[in-house]
Amino acid sequence: MIGIFRIGIPVAISGIVCFSMKKPLLNDSKRDFYADNTGDIAPGNPLKESSELEKLMLIKNAPKQSVLEKCTRITRIYLDKAFSALRKTYIEQTDKYFRNERQTMRTLSSLHDKQETLWPNTLYILTGILTGVVFTRRSNFIFKGIVPIACGITAYAIFMPSTFKRSSGYILGLEKNRLPRVYSKQAELAFSTEELIKKSQKLKEENIKQVNSYYDRTRKSIGEAAGLTVDASISDKKA
Repeated sequence: MIGIFRIGIPVAISGIVCFSMKKPLLNDSKRDFYADNTGDIAPGNPLKESSELEKLMLIKNAPKQSVLEKCTRITRIYLDKAFSALRKTYIEQTDKYFRNERQTMRTLSSLHDKQETLWPNTLYILTGILTGVVFTRRSNFIFKGIVPIACGITAYAIFMPSTFKRSSGYILGLEKNRLPRVYSKQAELAFSTEELIKKSQKLKEENIKQVNSYYDRTRKSIGEAAGLTVDASISDKKA
């Protein structure tokens, strides 16, 4: 019993003191619930601002670079960019070269007629070129450059006619697409040359007819003057 009083009396006294010190709640509708927050609230993200502040502190506390270090850093960056640009250019040019090479090989393969063998015919074409070189060994440099090429093209057209026809058609088509003015001029020149050849042949035939007619008239006039029958056939002599 005495123990209960020893414990209960101090507890009761402590409860009375705490209840008497507690402020009463007032029914005030205008009371500010955030009155304790007297400080201004900074806008923004605290984590972001703290990270930026840390970066600024690191930059501020970082040791200053010397002139040599700055020059070395700038030179290293410049050389790295230069080597990167050079490597990129090399890769692009190499890729372009291999694409052109493959395209050229495909074009040559499509132009060549498989029934016309390369080995003996190529030797014949080379022989034609060397023949032109031999023929023009005492000529001027213009003929030395034109005649061997003409002889080689002639041999090419003779020994590989199908491949020559395909190659000439491809070159004419390429020239027509890439150089239309030159192609039109060459077409006009070829047409004019063909017309000139036709006129020359026609004039030659007319001249031959005129010469034959003049010859016949002359022969008849000479026969009439001599009292001979020129148009009569010569009879066989009787034994």
